[in-house]
Amino acid sequence: MRLLPALVLIACTSAPDPAPAPSAPTPAPAAEPASSSGPPLQLEAHRRLSWGYGCGGNCAQNTRGESRVSVTITGDLLSAEDKGETETVHSSPGSLITQKRTWSFQWHGQLARSKDAMRLSLTADAQTCSDNEERDSTLARPTPCKHLPPAKMTVACAHDQVEADGANRPVWRCEADPPIPPGEWNGSDFPWVFGIDDPIDTVHAGEPMPRTHYELSQPRPGSPP
Repeated sequence: MRLLPALVLIACTSAPDPAPAPSAPTPAPAAEPASSSGPPLQLEAHRRLSWGYGCGGNCAQNTRGESRVSVTITGDLLSAEDKGETETVHSSPGSLITQKRTWSFQWHGQLARSKDAMRLSLTADAQTCSDNEERDSTLARPTPCKHLPPAKMTVACAHDQVEADGANRPVWRCEADPPIPPGEWNGSDFPWVFGIDDPIDTVHAGEPMPRTHYELSQPRPGSPP
């Protein structure tokens, strides 16, 4: 019997399809810059002066004045203004001398702030200050003040509290840093005291020795209720 040759069957299998490459991750949306579009922060320090003393007989000196420091902060930028007027009257028999000072200082600058402190770096803009003296009925020509604020200055502020109208009120208490020597500053006296929750007046008043106390500010004429 004739045998047929054996058939060898070779099973061929195709190579597996390659695994799909992992897709690239979807890029995260770019972070938006911090917004400073919120309402600007307004700070205001109002100061009132009313003090005097007698110097024997009919001699007396009386000083009156009012000033306001306003700071507007938007993000880390700020603008500021100090505006005011003082008047001192010296009276004695046969003599009446009235000395008046008016000033308006404006700045722009930057704010650095932490939880309990802030620093105002101020660069001078428009600055005017004049002294005027009237003797009896003779009015002298106004003369420029001897000192204007420095072209650049820093005001350092710290959280504090003052008693005003029977309660402790949170404030920013601000001083020039470094201090400006006495007699070389013709604007609103330091410290500038800005009420945080309520506008606050600094009142320097009394006779013969003036004292400083604080009151809640009264609305200015024409201001919204």
